[in-house]
This record gives sequence, structure tokens and C-alpha cells, in this order.
Amino acid sequence: MDSDESTVLIPPNASKSEPSKFYLVSSLLRYATRLEKLMLIVGILASILCAFSIPLLSIVIGDIGRNFIDLTKDLHNQTIAPEELDKELQIFGILMHRNCLGYAVLGMWSTFFAFVQTSFLVYVGENIIYRLRRDFIAELLKQDAEWFDRTSIGTISTYLNDNLERIREGTGDKIGLTIQFFTEFTISFAISFVYSWKMAVSLIAVAPIMMATGVLNTWLSSKFSKKQNALYAEAGNIASQALGSIKTVIALNGQNQEITKYESVLKKARMEGYRKALSGALSRGASFIILCGLQGAAFFIGSYYVYDGVLDGGTVMIVFYSLLFGCFAFSEAWPQLSSIGSAIGAASPIFDIINNTHETIENSANRYSQDIELVASVEFNNVSFAYPTRCDTTVLKGVSFKAEEGETIALVGASGSGKSTIVQLLLQFYEQSAGTIKIGGHDVSNLDLKFLRKFAGVVSQEPILFNATIEENIKFGKPQATETEVIATLRKANAYDFVMQFPKGLKTMVGERGTQLSGGQKQRLAIARTLLRNPRILLLDEATSALDAESEAIVQRALENASQGRTTLIIAHRLSTIRNANRILVMKNGEIVEMGSHSDLLAAEGIYSELVHSQLMNDFDEEDIGPLSPSRLSRSLSSEQQFDFHRQTSHQSASAPQSEQKNDMDRMKEELREEGAQRATLWQILKMCKSDVFLITLATLSSIIQAVHYPFISLLFANIVESFSLEKEEMLSHVQFWALMFVAIGIAKAFTVWVQYISLGYTAERLSLRLRLNCFKSLLHAKCSFFDDPHNSPTRLATRLSTDSSNIKLAVDPRLGGVLTLVISAFIGISLSYYYGWKLATLTLAMAPILLYAEHCFAGYVSGAARTDSKALENSNKIAAEALENVKTVRSLHMESQLLGIIDTHLQDARGEIKRKSFIQGLAFGFAGSLFFYFYSICFFYGVYLILHREMEPVNVYRALFSISFVVNNSTSATAYFPDYIKAAYAGNKHIRDGAVEVNDVSFHYEQRPNQVILDGVSLTLEPGKTIAFYECTTGNVKIDSIDVKNTNLYHLRENLSLVSQEPTLFNGSIHENLIYGLNRVVESSEINEALKTANAFDFVNSLPLKLNTLVGDRGTQLSGGQKQRIAIARAVLRNPKVLLLDEATSALDADSEKLVQKALDTASERLSTVVVAHRLSTIVNADKIVVIKAGKIVESGTHGELMKLKKSYWRLTQKQNSSGSNNQ
Repeated sequence: MDSDESTVLIPPNASKSEPSKFYLVSSLLRYATRLEKLMLIVGILASILCAFSIPLLSIVIGDIGRNFIDLTKDLHNQTIAPEELDKELQIFGILMHRNCLGYAVLGMWSTFFAFVQTSFLVYVGENIIYRLRRDFIAELLKQDAEWFDRTSIGTISTYLNDNLERIREGTGDKIGLTIQFFTEFTISFAISFVYSWKMAVSLIAVAPIMMATGVLNTWLSSKFSKKQNALYAEAGNIASQALGSIKTVIALNGQNQEITKYESVLKKARMEGYRKALSGALSRGASFIILCGLQGAAFFIGSYYVYDGVLDGGTVMIVFYSLLFGCFAFSEAWPQLSSIGSAIGAASPIFDIINNTHETIENSANRYSQDIELVASVEFNNVSFAYPTRCDTTVLKGVSFKAEEGETIALVGASGSGKSTIVQLLLQFYEQSAGTIKIGGHDVSNLDLKFLRKFAGVVSQEPILFNATIEENIKFGKPQATETEVIATLRKANAYDFVMQFPKGLKTMVGERGTQLSGGQKQRLAIARTLLRNPRILLLDEATSALDAESEAIVQRALENASQGRTTLIIAHRLSTIRNANRILVMKNGEIVEMGSHSDLLAAEGIYSELVHSQLMNDFDEEDIGPLSPSRLSRSLSSEQQFDFHRQTSHQSASAPQSEQKNDMDRMKEELREEGAQRATLWQILKMCKSDVFLITLATLSSIIQAVHYPFISLLFANIVESFSLEKEEMLSHVQFWALMFVAIGIAKAFTVWVQYISLGYTAERLSLRLRLNCFKSLLHAKCSFFDDPHNSPTRLATRLSTDSSNIKLAVDPRLGGVLTLVISAFIGISLSYYYGWKLATLTLAMAPILLYAEHCFAGYVSGAARTDSKALENSNKIAAEALENVKTVRSLHMESQLLGIIDTHLQDARGEIKRKSFIQGLAFGFAGSLFFYFYSICFFYGVYLILHREMEPVNVYRALFSISFVVNNSTSATAYFPDYIKAAYAGNKHIRDGAVEVNDVSFHYEQRPNQVILDGVSLTLEPGKTIAFYECTTGNVKIDSIDVKNTNLYHLRENLSLVSQEPTLFNGSIHENLIYGLNRVVESSEINEALKTANAFDFVNSLPLKLNTLVGDRGTQLSGGQKQRIAIARAVLRNPKVLLLDEATSALDADSEKLVQKALDTASERLSTVVVAHRLSTIVNADKIVVIKAGKIVESGTHGELMKLKKSYWRLTQKQNSSGSNNQ
């Protein structure tokens, strides 16, 4: 196994010894039923019987050659009587009719057994993979949280797609083909030794070289392809991550950094492509030398045996063709055997997971087998815990508390203090290191997990929605719920109104990860989903963190009502949400440092009291506020009406199709149709290669020279047959001359192949790099509005970036030269055929397209190119991947069985489709692989007819027939070019100063919701700040320093702006790499430390074992929400911008951190212009101007004091967020 391949396939616990191949094969077979095992045995027997047809064909070819040689001798014999000649012609006709019948019988033999072999083995293989895939997904859903922490989602995706697909490719029919080809090899060599062991021994030295060349060619091509594909996958990951976080990339001017990374990997991939082209040229050229050398050697040596009377010309042909067929069979068997080896290697990590008997939380047998009556009390007794992936960091240290049934317990404290960990331990995602956790007096480790997670419902800080409708997402909480129940729950969560505003209402698709909704909308749907389950214990992990003040107040009341009769654990940073809790637990560094009611803790004047006073929101008048920090603008927007920096739209969005469930051809056809584009011509694609015109010219010349090869070979073979009919001395000299000509033309062919392969291979790789890079650059520099169209999702764009560039490359790969060679060869061959016998040429030409198609289908099937994945199978993989990526949400909602049912439905559909296709596929393969038997049977039969009627010379039948058939038989690689060229054709046609902010009469709506106006005639001015717009306004304009932003250099604009969003984006790298992302200068460590301190992130970063080198994981999954937010703030501050844009930037921070960070941001604002989007009004009291927007219009503006005096909208919002009221001042 290639080292790169093993890197992909090694599981997380790869240190353990690899299981034996026998064990893996037997593990696969246990997924077959008794009937399928019987079908497997029958299929293998059919493979062995099918293998007899090709070796026996060598005998038929030799007999035909002998008959032609004997007849030619008689025709050249001047002394033979006419009566004797007629008799010889009659005998020739009888023998040839038998040979033609032999062709037909072998064809029928091959058709029948190939059909049985293929249909049976494909049927068995697909059923095995269906059951294996179903069991594997089920086992993945049973893995514990520790396993998911140690295993990246990319690895899981590889298991689901790459590994299972390799197993699929390496089982079933591949087993049959391997057995068939090795049997062919054995029988063919046996025949050669039976007919002349001496001649076989003489040629056997060449045979291994020929076989080794074929194997080496396959191995080298596979090796370099795997390395190149691995690098393309790495480049794809870079592109996918950049496109998935395009707003962050653009805001941080990270385009050049991403392009540099992408280009670096692509250049490495191009080098592997160069090596692949070079190795392909050398091995293919060598194979022509060896093949022609074997032919020349066979006839050269055979001529001596004929001269000595030991053999005749027909026997020489039998020995030669049996050895040739044996070598071909061995070369064909190697790729099949390699596929089986890859399948066994790919099966290893799959069965490691399926057969893992290690007891985990998720599969523990020591749990109650059924539901029990429980009191909804929660008790933690001296609980300690460290995450398995960070064993050296203790998250909880001796935590003890008890919540009686019906009580509300609140947990507050700094980010990373262990609050969310308590929820995860209670739901048994992890098992505590020490202590006990009980519900209703029962240890949670003994409770059935399904019952436990149904008994306790959770709403998390970062809500997860699945790519389904709103109704389906809510009913994941209770599948049997009625629409009435769903609507009632939406009303409780204050979500009904915004849901019904969508054109499709409950049937609205939320997009991947809920991307079509705002953060507040997602949060409310998550709350509704949990409330629908009516849990006895309610776990709220920052459940209202993403809501505006008005919505928060309503939802908070709903949650308080829902909490009646329930035990509720609330994790909160906003202290206004917990003041009515029975008890509040204050956590710090994994320990409970204070405990009591809101009033008790305030009276104690400890940590909680400080947190509360930092968040107090009172009716201050202007005199109470004191001097204002300069240059801060705050806008308060409702969640439905906010100008959201995370979403973009445009009236010029490019439209792309929903391609994930279509093959490349259908996808590109639909894309072109929707875009109104036409297919690219070959000339247009070649114009993309104008910088490589010299290489293309060399390839063209070499292709033209190659064109004479196969027509000339057909003439050489006919001349050899004719030469064997001559007398001894003359025969010897003629045969040996033509034999040496075989070697000469082989050398000439090899040289032209080298030039062609290297020239076009290099051209294709250079074109691929240019296209990928230019396309990536265009995407990164596209308007943000382009990405708003749901068709332009990051996944689809990354797929298009990869597949379309690869498809265009196929138009100029070495097969393009093969097509030119084929066209010229066909012209020469047809001309020669008509010259030597126009009647036979007409019949041969009429049948050639059928043979050509059969050759193409057979080669495509053997290589695996004929397989297509069904839409149902793609759907099942997509659902499984999304479920596994959000496995904790799946488990908390007890969705495993429901999801497995959905996945199994798709798999059943795919299975039924494949079962139907297996028999059609077997029939097609049987005819495609045997059609040439019927072709030669008919052509020789007609040729004999023309000979018997004295209309053609015997040797001219060979010349006329082989001039066309040799070209057809060797055109497989060229004809395989055309489907790929069509793909290429479809793919080819796609492809600041100090400042003042001024917004003049701006109106705006999202393209996807044209009837919903988001901004309606908004005008405002701020000196001397700056702002940034990710969207073009529908009317009006946005100016910076009196210059319309449309006319401003975007790089310069964004270099002077820093955005911190409500849901921060971190890239898969270290903390240090994330901090300096997009900066084109050397950043001193002192600057980084200062930025971390400003964001109150210095301490937690330096408490990590690897400090700044700590990897944050994909999307920052290794950090808490507050930690991610602080890293994002530090990244923004480090850029030293002129304008700071804060879109709910402190929403994920605890009160203490928020206070410190807010103070730092206030300090930074003394030199910055700052625009703040805020729901938490405590963060904006010191703003120079507060702008309240409602229904897309500015309804109020002014300072905090001015707006409080008005006692209108802003004043009402502050009252709803007042955390203590007048009694607590």
C-alpha cells in the first residue's frame, strides 16, 4: 500500500497491530446471506470458465493462419492441377467455416459466463456494502464523545466516502475479474508450452519484461495519482475553508494569504503530475518496444523452427498469441488485485470501529434496560473532570451541588470555568474522573441513555439546525408531534411570527447549519425544538444569548413558564436572565466559589455582586453618564430586521445549480443552461494553452507520425503470413526481415509516444494549475453578494473549483494526441482496406463502430469507470456526515434511530437501484467483452466467401480486415477521451484616511426576500469614524470621507477596518496563525501579547500547554464560545484598524470578561471609530450616538441620556434588560 494511502486510512487507534487479511475478508463475508454466498461461489466458477475463451482464441487464430498459409502455398504453386486447387479451396472453406463457428461459440461462451460472473458478483458485492455501510454508520453514532474529540470530521468523512467506496470497488466483480485474468494467464501460458515448449522457453524471457512493464506502469501511475490527489484534497480543504469563511477572509484582507497557500499546494500537485506524465511516457513507450520486440522475436525465432520442419507457421502464431494474451491478462489482473488490496486496507479502520468491543459510555451494558420513575432532582457530589484530549488540564475540581425537583439553578462564571462541562457530564457525553452525578437519587451512569436524554432537554449556546425544513428540525425533538403542537411550541419560543413571514412558512429550508437564518432565529427554533419534547429537566446553556432585548424578554418569560414544574439548570453570562433562580452557583477555574440566591450573593458583595454591578442598566440621565468616549456608534436592531454582516445578497448573483446530487455531466449541463452559456469548443480550450504552444506543436507532430503505426502493423502481419508460404530459404529471409521491421516500428512508436505524453501531460498540468488558481482568485475577489445565493454554497463552489478544473485538463491530456492519431490512422487504414478489397472493407467498416463501442464499454467497465453512484447513496452519505458532525445535538435529541431510519431508506433505494442494474450490467458486460468474437467470425466468413469466389487473394483478406480492425482494437484510450472532452467542454465555459461615516438615504433588501425591506431610507453621519458595507444598497449610498464606498479601493478599505462578528470564525490552525491572519507584516510577540491582554485572552492562552501554538481545530471547536470570541477580538485589535466593527462582539463572554473586554474596547475607541451592533444595551451606554432601527427605518437617535429622557423605544428596551431594578441599585 502506498504511504499516502495509508496516511488516509489509518484510524485514530492505529498504533495497534493490523488485522490479518483473512480476518478482514471473513468479516466482509459475514455480511452475506447464505444465498449470496452461493451466488458468490457460482460467480467465481463462472469467472474461471469465462477465462477459457481468450486462451482458446489463440488456437483458432493459429488454425486460421495455418489455413491461409496452406492456401497461399497452393495458389503460388505453378504445378498444381486446377482440380487439385479446387479441392484445396473446398477443404479451406470447410476448415475456415469451422474456425468462424469456433469464433462464434467462444463468443457465446464468453457472453454467458461473463453475464453470470458480473451480475452475480455485483449483486453480492453491493448487498454486502449496503449492510456494511448501514452497520458502520450505526456504530459511528455509538462512539463516545472522546472518540469524536480525537477523530476529525474530515477523517470520518473519509471513512464514509473514500474507505467504503474503496471497499465497494475492490469487492464483487473485481474479485471475478482478478480470478478471470489470472486464469487466462495460466491457461494461455499452458497452451504455449503444450504446442511448443522450446519456442515458449525461447520467448519466456521477454514475457516477464512485458508483464513487469504493465505492472510498473499501473503502479507508477497509481502512486503519482494518489500523491497528486492527496495534494488536490489538501488544496480543496484550503479552498473549502476559505470559501466557508469568506466574510472573515474578506474582512481581514486574507485573500492573498489564502491564494499563496493554495498556489503552494497546487505547485506540488503539478510536480506530481509532471512525474506521472513522465513515468507514463516512459512505461508506455517501453511497452511498445517490448510488445513489438516480442512479436519480432516470436516470428524471427519461429522462422527457424519452420525452416527445420519442427513447427508450421500456424503453430508459431498459436505460441505467440497465447504468450501475448497471457501477458495482457497478467497486466490486466494487477490493477484488479491492487483494488482488492486497497479494499482490504480500507476495511481495516472500518472493522476496527465495528468490531470494537471496548465498553464506552454509549454502549455500556451496566445501565437500566428500561425507563424508570424518577424525581427530577440533580445532584453533583465532589465531581472532578478533565477532557480526555487535554488530560493535563482539570476542568472541574470537586464540584458539589444539588437541585431539588422544580428548582432553578443558575451557573455563572468566566468562559472556560466549566459551566458547559457540567451539562455535558449530566447528559453523559463524558464520564467524570471522580465523584458521582445523580438524578432522582440514581447514578446517571446506570440510567439508560435514551431515557436520560429524553428526561433532560438542552438548548446550547451555539444552536445546531440540520439541512431540512423548519418543521422537520423542530419535530426532531418529537417525531410524532402534530402541526398544532409545533405551532404552539413556536409561539412559546417567540418564533411563530418570523417563521410565518417566510413564503413557505414551516416548509422553509434552513440551509446547512441553519445558514439561511439569523443567530437569534436559530436560537429560538432550538428552544422550540426542546420545549416540544416537554423534558422534566431543562438545561439552558446561554439559550437566549443571541436574542435582542425585546425577544429575550418574551422568550425569557416563556422559559420561566416552561420551567414551572421542571428542574432547570441555566448557564448564563447575562445575569438579567437568572436573577429569579432559586440558587446561583458562581464558578471560577472549575470550582464553585459562591452559592446562594441573587439577593444573598449581592449582599455578600463578592464576585457575583461585582458581575451584577458591571451589568447594571439604570435610568441614568446625561449628568450621570460623565464624559463620553469619542466616536462610538451603536445601532440596536431586532433580529428579523438587522443589517447582518453574516449574510450577503446581490441583484447580480451568479446562479449555480444544486449539484451535490448529480454527476459531473448533469451538473455542468444544468449550470450552463441556467447561466445561459454554451459549451466551449476544443479551439477555445486550446487557446487557454497559448503559453504552451511549443509543447502542443511537438505533440501534434508526434501524433501524426504515430498514425502510420497500426496500419503498418496490419500490413506487416499479413506479409508475415504470406512469407510463411514461401520456400525455406526465401521464407527465412522474408520472415526475419519483417520481424525486424516489427522491432523498428516499435522503437519509432515509442519515441513519438514519449514526446506526445510528456508534451501534453505537461501542458495539461500547467493548464490545471492556471485554471484552479485563477478561479480561486476570482472567487476570493468576488463581491460578497455572490455568496448569498444558496446555489453558491462553499461546498458547491469548492466542488466546482476542483472538478471543473480537472475536467478541463482532460481535454488536453495525452489522449488528445491519441484522438488525432486515431483519426489519421483510420483514414490510412480505411484507404488500405478499400485498396486491397473494397467489399470486405465495406462490411468491416459498417461493423467497426459497434466493435469500437464494445471495446470502449469493456475497457471502461474493467477500469471501473462505468460505475455511477446513485442519488440515494449520495443523500445517505450527506445525512450521515451532517449527523456525525453534530453528534452531540443528535444524541441530546435522541435522534439516532430516526436518522438511521432516514439513512436506511436512502440506502434501500440505492440498493434496489443497484440490484436492478447488476443484471443489466452483467448482460452489457458479457456482450461488450465478447462482441469482437462475432465481429471476426462474420468478417472472416465473408472473406472466405470472397476467396472461394476468386474475388480476393487470401493474404489480401488479412490486409483489408486488419487495416481497420487493428485501428479499432487499439483505439480504446482515444475513444475514452470523448466523454471526458464533453465534460471539459461544459466545464470550460463557466469559469483610507481618518474618515467619517456617512449613510445617505439607504434602502436595502435581501434578494432572496425582495418583498421584505430591511433598510428603508436610512441616513446618518459620524465623524471621524469609518464603516464597511458587505452589500450594495438598493438605493442611496454609503460614503467614507465623502467618497462612495463603491469607488474605494477595497483592500485599503478593509485594511483599515476590523470586524468581530456574533459567531466568530477561526481557521483550522494554531492560535498564533489565527491572530496574524491577513497581516502582511512582521508581527512582534509584544504586539500579540498586548492584543491578547486587550481581549482578556492572555491568561487563558498562556494556561494552555502549547500556548500560542495550540491548535484551535476546525471552526475553533477545541475552544469554548467565549474563548473563540476573545481570540477574534484580539485578532481585530492586532490589525490596529481605523474603524472597529463589533457585531455582538461580546455576546459570548461572561460578565467578568465582558467588563474587562468592554473597558479595553472603550480604551481602543479613544483612537478608533467604532460601530457596534448590540442586543446587550449595557455595552453601548457610552456611545456618542445610539441609533434605534425598527422596520428598516431609524426611529430614534441620540446619546444614552437623550434617549432615556424620551422614554420611547430605547427606554423600553433598557427596562426589559434591567438586571436588578430600582431595589438593587
